[in-house]
Amino acid sequence: MVIQYIGYKKVSILNRKEAVNPKNRFTRIFKVIKSTMVNLLLTNAFPQFERELQIELTKRGILKEYKKGEIILKMGQPFKNAYFILKGCIKVYRENTEEAEFVVAYLEEGQSFAVSASDNSPLSTQCSLVTFYAIEKTYILNLPFNDKDFLAKKFDSFYKYILTTAVMYYSFFLDIIDYLAFKKLDVRLEFFLFSLSRITKKKELHISHQEIAKGLSASRETVSRLLKKMVAEGKIKMKHNEIEIISL
Repeated sequence: MVIQYIGYKKVSILNRKEAVNPKNRFTRIFKVIKSTMVNLLLTNAFPQFERELQIELTKRGILKEYKKGEIILKMGQPFKNAYFILKGCIKVYRENTEEAEFVVAYLEEGQSFAVSASDNSPLSTQCSLVTFYAIEKTYILNLPFNDKDFLAKKFDSFYKYILTTAVMYYSFFLDIIDYLAFKKLDVRLEFFLFSLSRITKKKELHISHQEIAKGLSASRETVSRLLKKMVAEGKIKMKHNEIEIISL
């Protein structure tokens, strides 16, 4: 056995065969580092999961990195895994045949989607009704449905998390219906900017009038007029392709 040092910790990770073959050696080291990274991200994003559950998720899940602007799952694609957001922000939206876009929600680290599906449920063969889009570098743990079902049976806390998430999304979509049916565009615009600021944890939003209009399924002219009104009310400040939140 060959001893390797990672930081200040002594870790026995190489046998003699790996020490002789550099390729095996670095592959093993990479796996250890990647596993450590997943573990740290999981602990920060889902601190409510007990240690044993986090270890199981690290072992069974697949870490995926998405660059800013990359599509994670496109509308019409089938669900293949449960998705746990470990770091970053995701925009969830629908498109029509004319590529008009309506933003449904923003998701952040510590949240998940498709966790209610399983290999035996209709959702596992259903195509996504929305598109999931990374608005910044995002890390997601993809967990196969059979592994998710196994862990839900093994860990009561994980089973309760799945049920709670399902109820939360049901309530959320009821709120969306109310939001669309009863709220005027100026209220929807304020909510849109507030949500984006909260999710990204930034007061300065790098977003154009056209992008906002697309997300709200409104005309650019109408959005620009409402933004100017918000400036006059002291709620925001505007620069070129940047909106600073003052008071929402």
